[in-house]
Amino acid sequence: MKVKFITLGCKVNQYETQSLREIFLANGFKETFTKADFYFINTCSVTHSADRKSIKYIRKAKKENPQAKILVTGCLAEKDKELIEKEGVDYIVSQNQKYKIPSILNLKNKLSLKDNLSLRITNFYLNRAFVKIQDGCNNFCSFCKVRLIRGKSKSRPVEEIVREVKFLLERGFKEIVLCGINLGSYNYQGKDLISLLKLLIKIKGLGRLRLSSIEPQYVSKELLNLISSTEKVCPHLHIPFQSGSDKILKLMNKKVKSSFYRELVSEIRKTIPDCGISADFMIGFPYEEEEDFKKTLRLIEETNPVRSHIFPYSERKQTPSFKFPKISSKVVRERKEIAIQVGEKASLRFRKSQEKKMFKVVLDENSEKSYTRGYTENYIRVLLKETFSLKETCSKSLIPIVIDKATPKITYARLLK
Repeated sequence: MKVKFITLGCKVNQYETQSLREIFLANGFKETFTKADFYFINTCSVTHSADRKSIKYIRKAKKENPQAKILVTGCLAEKDKELIEKEGVDYIVSQNQKYKIPSILNLKNKLSLKDNLSLRITNFYLNRAFVKIQDGCNNFCSFCKVRLIRGKSKSRPVEEIVREVKFLLERGFKEIVLCGINLGSYNYQGKDLISLLKLLIKIKGLGRLRLSSIEPQYVSKELLNLISSTEKVCPHLHIPFQSGSDKILKLMNKKVKSSFYRELVSEIRKTIPDCGISADFMIGFPYEEEEDFKKTLRLIEETNPVRSHIFPYSERKQTPSFKFPKISSKVVRERKEIAIQVGEKASLRFRKSQEKKMFKVVLDENSEKSYTRGYTENYIRVLLKETFSLKETCSKSLIPIVIDKATPKITYARLLK
């Protein structure tokens, strides 16, 4: 039987799909990227856009093969089951019951699955392997639905993470991306994220670790000193700043002010000069006035993120901000476009500062015409001026390169001979 896996949303979702993919394949299913007999759709519900995309993929699957079985799981299935029921799918499995999918489908499984944290992987579909170390969140951001879906923060046992990383390294992976819903809150029996990193960097054969996303309050001096002291942890931090306005941050129920962000970025730049900072900025949050928006623009300009994820506020039922008055969609669209332009200029300034410097990249599977793409340790996406064979392109190795030139849209690099 042919199975097609469709995953929306975060790296944690991608990890969970991979774990279940391995169980499907071990039971004789054959993965396909075209018409299938069985569709596995792992949904996201962080925004209205994510909801719409999830429903779109369900409808697309039904159109592609009306006779196929369709299983829908993930965050949309946790709190908005009724939206999926209208589409007439065969199985709806809530996010927190995802680990039960093998038993629901009567699939043989060697794992002892008692919750989603007990999902495991032995391979990954990208050249960089994602390893889930944490799930859930203890924060109460007024706009966020994820805590309502995934519950309180939970951490995987240290020994299980170490074992999984070792196995992936034996499979040839050189970059391991540690991921979680609130990564910085990792704490298993007194072992926090820094303790875990210190253990992992000692593993023989490790190329490098990357942190997927981390809340600013967890970016401590100890963490920065650890990153600066070793090549085993990527000098890259993705931080969800969200806004540069103290008024808006308070309404979001964030526990820090914009001055904390500025001091943090200053400390990062001082400790790790070439650190790539990528960031999230939410535009059009309720009560955001022109001056609040300008403060966010100034924060982008001052921090020079290598990449800015700029997105509009999306109201989510059951969250406190759902009751707040909304801003005109026209105003939000206009502000978003302005912020994107400011973010692109800020990115160019940072990438220009990295010209003529040497890095190592993990190549992507996909090549583009006569170029091959990859990410540096500080998260600059480069186009290499050399072509590679399919075998080389699919390599998980760390390739030494030098950045030649950064342009508004593309950063060009070449192999270091």
